[in-house]
Amino acid sequence: MGVLACRLIVALSRAHAFIQGNKRNAWLSGVMFLNINGYDIVLPSIEANQFIGEEMTKVIRREVTEAVFLTHLDRFIVTL
Repeated sequence: MGVLACRLIVALSRAHAFIQGNKRNAWLSGVMFLNINGYDIVLPSIEANQFIGEEMTKVIRREVTEAVFLTHLDRFIVTL
């Protein structure tokens, strides 16, 4: 499920469908997708939240691969 959520987040972020809020929209879509399928993303601290935000920006800019982003994201995905 993490792979699909990761792909959704990255694809929506890179699409630049909106003038502003592309990353926020993509993130919420990924979280909702996981919720609908019985999973959630739990970021235990502000540092973790900032880390994921930075990694998300890197993958959108193609500074890191989706696989790297997925490895980081998977650490925070839990079953509901």
